[in-house]
Amino acid sequence: MREDILGRSRVEDTDELVQFYRRLETMGAGALWTVANDIEPWYPQPKSVPMLWRYEQLRPSVLESASLVSGDDAGRRVVMLVNDGRKDLSAAVGLLYTGLQIMNPGESMTAHRHAASALRFVIEGEGAWTIVDGDRLEAGARDFLITPSGTWHEHGNDSASSPVIWQDGLDIPLVNTLDANFYAVHPELHQQPGKVVNTSLREYGSGILTPPTADGASVTPRCWPTRGSAPTRRCSPARRSPTDHRTTASSWSTSTRSPAVRSCRRWARTCSCCVPVRPRSRIGTPGR
Repeated sequence: MREDILGRSRVEDTDELVQFYRRLETMGAGALWTVANDIEPWYPQPKSVPMLWRYEQLRPSVLESASLVSGDDAGRRVVMLVNDGRKDLSAAVGLLYTGLQIMNPGESMTAHRHAASALRFVIEGEGAWTIVDGDRLEAGARDFLITPSGTWHEHGNDSASSPVIWQDGLDIPLVNTLDANFYAVHPELHQQPGKVVNTSLREYGSGILTPPTADGASVTPRCWPTRGSAPTRRCSPARRSPTDHRTTASSWSTSTRSPAVRSCRRWARTCSCCVPVRPRSRIGTPGR
């Protein structure tokens, strides 16, 4: 596309240029100015079109899929959301993929890995779990999980009565466009999880502070919410000093400052992992 604007491609074809272009083609090359205005438009030219997916409309079909196709045969039983303008890429928008995955009670999927990164948001159900590189994570409704690129992972549902539905999000179209995708099934079909569940939540679920001790050694407390009781905090020193500064339930105190802050009395300071506990009704209230 030729544009008669200084700074944009505005070359007029001539017989001599046409011959030049043909010679370039024989060498697997081309002249940028012949396509520059098309591949670098003045503003974004999305191929995706506006779409609206309603969960209440899709949910019956998602549930139906659980009786029509087995998890083993499907690999992953997912009703994907496809943009009318990106059907060639199986994308929901741009170069991003998403879908609704369902797992029946007691069902588990085989372990696999791929170049695409993934996220999961549990919409409904209890008993969901995933194992990522041997780390088993348990999840319920409104929980959020991620699967980094290239990691072995598998999913399942330990519930005895209800299915689990979660939303998958992956950059499959992007990775495919980069010619970088791959897929592999675990040689043992399933991983052997570690003995401790939710280790990544315990490791990274809150801030980490290394306070000094009397002898100069340091202890890194790692605190995490107790499932089912959000304001509760537990503290587990990752490494104990020679003086063995153990932190027990009796070590916790609540200061009189507002908002309430749970602090570690033995360290005589407020840990970064001992986060303020605010009533939900106050969050976002003007003037607070």
